[in-house]
Amino acid sequence: FLGTRVTASLERAEGDVALPGGAGGAWPFPSVEADLFYKEGVLRVRKFKAARDSAALRLSGSLDTRKRIVSAKASGELDIAGWIAAGAPGVSYVRRVVREGKAEFSVTADGPWNEPEGTGRLVFKNAGFPDAAGAEGEVQLSLRGRLLRITRARATLWGGALEADGFYRTESGHVEGKASLRRVSLAAVPWKALGVPVSLAGTGDASIRVAGTADRLEGTVSLALPAGIERISSQGGSGPALRFPMSLEAGGSVSGGRDVKVDSFRLLAGKAESLGDGEGSIPGETLRLRGSLSLPAGKSADYGVGEPIAWEKIAGEWEVSGPWSRLQWKASLSATALAVRALPPLPLVLKIDGVPSEALHVSVDVPAQRFKATAEGMWTSPLDPPRTASEWTVAVREIDLADSDRWVSAVAASLGADAGGASRYLAGIEGKGEADGTIRVAAGKVEATGRFRAPRVEVRGVPLRTLRVEGEFGRAGSADLWNARAEGTFGDGTFHVAANGDGGNGTGIEGKVEGIEIAQVFSLLRRDNPGEVKGTVDARFAARRGPIGWEVSRFTAGTEKLSVGPVRFSGVRAEGRLGTADGTFSVHAASPTVRIDGEVQRSDGWPTKVSLTASEVPTSFLLVVGGRSRIPSGGAWSAEAGGVVRLADIVEGGPLSPGVFTALHGSVWATDLSVGEVRFGECRASGTKRGDTIEGEVLTRAPDSRLAWSISLREPFGFRLEGPFSLGAPGNGTAKNGKRRFSLRGRAQIEGVLRALEKTSGTVLVESLVYREGVFELSGKDLSARMDPAGVRWTGGTILAAGNPLRISGRVSWGGALDVRVEGKLPASAVRLAVPSVFDRLDGTMTLEARITGNREDPS
Repeated sequence: FLGTRVTASLERAEGDVALPGGAGGAWPFPSVEADLFYKEGVLRVRKFKAARDSAALRLSGSLDTRKRIVSAKASGELDIAGWIAAGAPGVSYVRRVVREGKAEFSVTADGPWNEPEGTGRLVFKNAGFPDAAGAEGEVQLSLRGRLLRITRARATLWGGALEADGFYRTESGHVEGKASLRRVSLAAVPWKALGVPVSLAGTGDASIRVAGTADRLEGTVSLALPAGIERISSQGGSGPALRFPMSLEAGGSVSGGRDVKVDSFRLLAGKAESLGDGEGSIPGETLRLRGSLSLPAGKSADYGVGEPIAWEKIAGEWEVSGPWSRLQWKASLSATALAVRALPPLPLVLKIDGVPSEALHVSVDVPAQRFKATAEGMWTSPLDPPRTASEWTVAVREIDLADSDRWVSAVAASLGADAGGASRYLAGIEGKGEADGTIRVAAGKVEATGRFRAPRVEVRGVPLRTLRVEGEFGRAGSADLWNARAEGTFGDGTFHVAANGDGGNGTGIEGKVEGIEIAQVFSLLRRDNPGEVKGTVDARFAARRGPIGWEVSRFTAGTEKLSVGPVRFSGVRAEGRLGTADGTFSVHAASPTVRIDGEVQRSDGWPTKVSLTASEVPTSFLLVVGGRSRIPSGGAWSAEAGGVVRLADIVEGGPLSPGVFTALHGSVWATDLSVGEVRFGECRASGTKRGDTIEGEVLTRAPDSRLAWSISLREPFGFRLEGPFSLGAPGNGTAKNGKRRFSLRGRAQIEGVLRALEKTSGTVLVESLVYREGVFELSGKDLSARMDPAGVRWTGGTILAAGNPLRISGRVSWGGALDVRVEGKLPASAVRLAVPSVFDRLDGTMTLEARITGNREDPS
């Protein structure tokens, strides 16, 4: 028997291949060539070749069925995309691993078929693994003495280099192996395909080592990111870069393919360290990990976090447990001192408990020295931004208000703002308080309520009692709606203030005060009270901030008695309003009768029409205002003034100019006026703005004067004064009853600038002077003085003392320097005018020679 030989050649072959587990498919090779020979139990495959455009398979060798010996070799190549497109066998498995690329393989086998020896080799190029196109690699296997060994395995994957080796003992089932992946590009890793919701960027290294059997498999895993993570991105945007070293080392075992035990793991992130262990169940799909966290002193910038945070030391414990699909997290962290932005450092205890995919319970305790704060909240769906929501309660106890100014400045600085005068006003506060609040966040909307209470607060000696502040935000279905209220007792009075606002109608505020002492308000606002203003005031107001600014619907204030230093007013009232186009205001006092009214236009410069009226204001009242209350006086004054001013220019503190006063006029008058020894039957002064100056005149009757004056409203404010004047009693200055009397008549012509009075120039001419007291008489005629930049200089005239001439010469500088000479004869009785109680009678004549030098404050 020569044996049997079979040769075959098939073209356009079709069919189906049935394999278990749904791995079958269409017959992949339309072309098949075979040359087989069989003799005495030995099958020889001289040639077997199956081919298509995208794949080829070659097989040769022999099989001795009697001796059960095999000797064969096979090789081939495959276009993976074409294989999948043809629906060939195994496609359901192949497409899970690779989608495109080319593969070449070769296999050899020799020896008994129950214990063969052989080799295998697989090479792939441009392999399209899921989200990792362009991978290349090679795997070589060998089988000797029931030991399957990976002699070489290398690949380029995600930009890194993969290397592996190991062996498997087919008889005992013992396996050992290790693999490493170096310089992997995190940006190339298919995070979404791996079930990770974020994408990372950077480079990293990983390694794994395993040993054992199916009953117990032990291993270690390590992961290192030497340069950290350059970027974290998700659907919501990009997160911060974490450019600090990270590493993970873990060791454990798997028993019976069921139970996982993590003997230990160590996670390092910068200087932070977490140590722990755990266990899990593969069939039960459960996991439990627990560990500790320690973080030495540092700052957030060391970990790539932009928010400025610093701490002294952080320590904590954590645990993750439950089904893989519903892991529960527990964590407890404590910081000895934590500082956020510019806020003072505070101790902090943080606790978190819950399932991140469902809800987390969070509590925060701040056991600070100046206050004790606790916050608790429930945070639902924290990993699902469209559905996330949270609700928090906050309680702050034992608040030491003495630290308020420091906290206000720190909070303002943290928000990039300037506390301005707020911290200044809060300095000097003493007292204790407490606060409560709730915060709700859902669908991007925030609702909050808060309350502050203090039984007694003292601000620079001013007591505030039963102080209460409340507020809400985001209520009544409006995301921008807020309101706040404050009330309490202020000294011996009370106050109540309420404010509200929303995104559309601006901010509104209204309030009232009753029985508030004005002097205490100065102290509360840390303002000087140089005028010693005193009085008890009642006031009400209501205002709203609209599109064009603040609108005041009403303002009223009043006090029955108001004192400014020694000046006393009674029945003082103020009221006003400010609308969208105009406003009005008025201030009036019942005694003395004074009234100021104004009409404001909300246009360019805020032109304001102002009027002033005063009636029968006693001269003594004006002397008190001027600080000369001891001077005897008589008569009463009335006044009328008005004009239009640009209020905005005055409020902004700009330079005074003619444009500030669009129109201006005024006049004051008095009858039977007396100030000390000076008396007038009538006195009237008036002025009107003309162009860039205010011009007017001063008229007196009995005695008569008429002085014209003007002041420029432009820098440096030049002025002019000229005309005849008279002082004293009419006639020769002697009263019928013999008392002291004087009269003076003359003319003045003076001009200069208010910004530099030393530049004043002009002349003062006293045409006649008469002074008589008893038998002493002093008279003068054509007395003159000249003013120039050097000062005031005596220029001429004659003075007779009891008929004897007195010669006067010299000057007084504008700085106050004196150099004056007096020479002549005086009656001895003139001494009694200076020291009237020393001599009963003096007769005769004395000669005087005197020189006065020094300055006005200290002559010599």
